[in-house]
Amino acid sequence: MTTLTIEVRRADPQDAGAIAAVHRAAWIACYAGMIPHKPLVQMIERRREDWWRRAAVGPSTLLVLEAAGKIAGYATVGQNRVRALKQDGEIYELYLLPEYQGIGLGSYLFRECRGVLRALR
Repeated sequence: MTTLTIEVRRADPQDAGAIAAVHRAAWIACYAGMIPHKPLVQMIERRREDWWRRAAVGPSTLLVLEAAGKIAGYATVGQNRVRALKQDGEIYELYLLPEYQGIGLGSYLFRECRGVLRALR
């Protein structure tokens, strides 16, 4: 019997390449056909590995979800960007590789993000 381990943790700069790959695959799967191809590729290309390396040590919290040791998703969480709202923080984004979607891992990552948000209070 094989046990699949699932872990959510803060990203570190060494995760940048894997996060960039998740970002690319998830955005293509989510937005192809909704956003014209050229602008979509341009948006994706803005977040290459070096961008994610900086994000891992930036002011927002970057979480990764590992499934069996492979980064299968990520989320960014931080302070509320709209001060007129009562919430202290927000989940800026949450994406999973397409092959990991629809099996509850997004909900799991979402709950972990909420834990980070509770700590902002």
